[in-house]
Amino acid sequence: MIIIATVQADFVTSAKGKCLLRVNGYTYHKIFASNGGLKVRWRCSTHWARGCRAHVHTIMNEIIKITDQHDHPPPFTSSKSAWS
Repeated sequence: MIIIATVQADFVTSAKGKCLLRVNGYTYHKIFASNGGLKVRWRCSTHWARGCRAHVHTIMNEIIKITDQHDHPPPFTSSKSAWS
């Protein structure tokens, strides 16, 4: 079975000024970059320490893999888009 899903993703700035990836209302922070920063792994920025294992892989800012199964609701965020 092949499932094709549309995700809404953008980059936002955290309250501390860090770049986050926001996908479907959840935020992820960068944990590893390779190939000069072109390939990046992101993980849940709000609940990773509490056991949430949701993560995203991007290449050149395009999502290539996503495990978007969170064990919590999306956080309320007032983060501004990095592109605003």
